[in-house]
Amino acid sequence: DDSAEAVAAMGDTVNIDYEGSIDGVVFDGGTASDAELELGSKNFIDDFEDQIAGHKPGDEFNVEVTFPDPYQNNPDLAGKDAVFAVKLNGIYVLPEFNDEYVKENLSEYATTVEGLREFTRSEGYRGSSV
Repeated sequence: DDSAEAVAAMGDTVNIDYEGSIDGVVFDGGTASDAELELGSKNFIDDFEDQIAGHKPGDEFNVEVTFPDPYQNNPDLAGKDAVFAVKLNGIYVLPEFNDEYVKENLSEYATTVEGLREFTRSEGYRGSSV
């Protein structure tokens, strides 16, 4: 199992807990648990996602950002420096769809990708997903 060695990278989807504060005071709307975030999606403010990359599941660290000015989501935060205490709970890793995957997970139907394709064709399934 390689998950213990996994390191978050841009393009990965991660699960995080975070609590944001400005000058040591937690602010409304800056805290979440079990939040899913695709690194590089720019769903969070500039530099937030970049600072998660390189961390491993279980890591706890601070993300330091400056809110944009203007900031339409919460004008009171515009231009302010904030620190988010972040815990990286996990990285979602999609398995590679190959013969090994088929053998381990779909052996009741086939032992290779091509064998699975033949099985799905023989069963009348259509589509490009397998």
